Amino acid sequence: MRKSYKKISQRDIENAVQIVASNQILTQKNLNTDDFNIVAEIIKRMSTRNKKAETENKDKETPIPANIYFTINYSQFQEFNNLLLQGCIHDKGRTRLKKYYKEEGSHGPLMMLDLALALSNGAIDKRRAIDIFRKDLKINAKSGFKYCQDFDLDSFEYKGKNIGIFY
Repeated sequence: MRKSYKKISQRDIENAVQIVASNQILTQKNLNTDDFNIVAEIIKRMSTRNKKAETENKDKETPIPANIYFTINYSQFQEFNNLLLQGCIHDKGRTRLKKYYKEEGSHGPLMMLDLALALSNGAIDKRRAIDIFRKDLKINAKSGFKYCQDFDLDSFEYKGKNIGIFY
């Protein structure tokens, strides 16, 4: 007897991830306004960085991987507690070591945006999601997180300032 296989629709996956992201991870009863603002700003900055990298990769032999990793200042770690407990952000500092720090960057804990949030909110290219999950995230980890972003919450727009992103 021959088995028949059906393809999984990309739209169905996106819809399922969106439901998980909005109904389970980003629940309003567990997060406050500042938490939502932090997530929105991180997604915005990662999206900008990843789109820029995608554009520049067209002309490069060694492409820059898409990224969902970032570091923050130790003094700002407390502001991420709700996001960590809710699963929006993951603390990778206990499992991974960041080897490359920029002089002007944050030398604090290594964090990761949740994959469901990254996919559903456009921090990564949805069309390349499988390649990003299989290749880019591994490349970034194996490089010692050379392509990791550094965030200073004091520069986030919701705090009334807009200083910029470190790459």
